[in-house]
Amino acid sequence: MARSSCAALIAMVLMSIAGECALADLLVVSTGNDSVVRYDGVTGAPLGFFVAPRSGGLRRPIGLAMGADGALYVSGSQSGIHRYNGVTGQFIDTFVGPSGITYPLSIHFGPNGNLYAGSLYTQSIREYDRTTGQFVGTAASTPSLNDPLDFTFGPQGDLFVSGYESGTAYQFSGQDGSLLNTIGSQFGDSEPWGIVFGPDGNLYLSLYALSAVKIFDGSTFQYLNQSLSDSHLSGSGAMAFGPDGNLYVASWSNNSILRFNGTTGAFMNVFVAPGSGGLIGPKAILFTNVPEPSTFFLATISGLALAALRWRRKRA
Repeated sequence: MARSSCAALIAMVLMSIAGECALADLLVVSTGNDSVVRYDGVTGAPLGFFVAPRSGGLRRPIGLAMGADGALYVSGSQSGIHRYNGVTGQFIDTFVGPSGITYPLSIHFGPNGNLYAGSLYTQSIREYDRTTGQFVGTAASTPSLNDPLDFTFGPQGDLFVSGYESGTAYQFSGQDGSLLNTIGSQFGDSEPWGIVFGPDGNLYLSLYALSAVKIFDGSTFQYLNQSLSDSHLSGSGAMAFGPDGNLYVASWSNNSILRFNGTTGAFMNVFVAPGSGGLIGPKAILFTNVPEPSTFFLATISGLALAALRWRRKRA
């Protein structure tokens, strides 16, 4: 076999093995023990703490976001916004300190790449520079917005915010932050929590007090008379659509994660059993690829093998 063919074969084999070692993991904030717990993204089996309890001074975590730099960002309502290695979970630094934001809530990266965070005491969504963590400005705010527990960006760049204590969700312009619409107010004091757009383009809003998820048209934001609920769901909270297209909902009151069919809305199963892995008070949930350490070992071996073959070819 020619050396060039041999080199290509080695690279293909080793890197394909490495690729298989990358897991679609589910990360869940565990507020009760100040940590982030890791679960197998296919089976829901616990894989231990990804961010160890109180690592880097983390206190009362509530939000998760994966940055373009490969780091995991975790907001601690009593400690600011922290940054952790996206592979190992080791603490890197405090990206935004308590003086930069008081009582941060959910966090997400926006279309412009900057980090956005809900702020309890300022009742607003605040924007921070993605590189320095410096405060850029207020992205969304209105006098009636009370406890902006979660938010998401819509397909057109508008900002959709759930007001937990306000009893409604809000649509703000992604251009100037002006209030465009209110959503879900017909459900009264329902305590909106999670808010996310689905693969079908519709808007999903979890209502904690009703232990249900309501679905709204993704263009008109009118209620579609569709509701997701189950006896296992008690205190519906944060949500995320998984790689399988199904909807995962945190059940706050019994410390579990439920799975609903992303097409039919039917309840599928309790994906993360109550208290599994030490889960206490699930706040944010995030699917992310977290490679196994063996991935990097195999990639290194592949690189060394290629380098050796090239060196031999030069000496021949």
